[in-house]
Amino acid sequence: MKRPILAFRMGKRVESLYLPLAYLAILAAPLVGVAAEPVYLETSAGGLTGAYQAYEANTPVSQYGRSISRFSPSAGIGLQLKPWIALEGEYDGDGSYTFDNLYAYPSGPFTEFEENLIDERLQAVTTRLGITLALPKGWRLVLAPGIEYQFLQQTVEYKQWYTVPFSVGQVVPDPTSHMYEFWRPDFDARLSYSMAAHFSAFIGYRFFESPGKKLSCFSGGMGAYW
Repeated sequence: MKRPILAFRMGKRVESLYLPLAYLAILAAPLVGVAAEPVYLETSAGGLTGAYQAYEANTPVSQYGRSISRFSPSAGIGLQLKPWIALEGEYDGDGSYTFDNLYAYPSGPFTEFEENLIDERLQAVTTRLGITLALPKGWRLVLAPGIEYQFLQQTVEYKQWYTVPFSVGQVVPDPTSHMYEFWRPDFDARLSYSMAAHFSAFIGYRFFESPGKKLSCFSGGMGAYW
């Protein structure tokens, strides 16, 4: 049996989202004054949601989709370059996703089927440019476009292969595991409230992509400044 060719559908780039927000922040930030400490730490936890899409390259092309919902923790550090701009680094544990997919490959009068269990574990290290807009009464809005370096471990367990109409069984390969690395754009927005001289609380929204997936994360967290 010819091994099926699987390919991830790469989502369209989302510059239409990143660029206007980045331009808005860059143009508005110099117009406001923001008191800030030179270094800060942040930690957060939230719910990661999104959609997974894949397709088989064999004709006819068939597309498969799955929803994603996972817990996602993160921790980061920031260096304040100016009162309104900072360089940020962050680690995100974006969880694992498991998909039980059935692929069909027509070949003349026969159709070959492959049923796989796919497990993916995603982690990311992100660098962002955090641009702060001062708001009244101790509130701040941070807009942070950036880039992610993602680590994706994918394990495929081949459950069964067979051919119809004769239900001819095929030899099922052993499970395979691979590690992939990608660069992807990232956008983060946080609404922060200063609770004390060196502490703040915030809620955040993060949008990013991974091969075959468009993901977002709503989170809450704490920041410490010194």
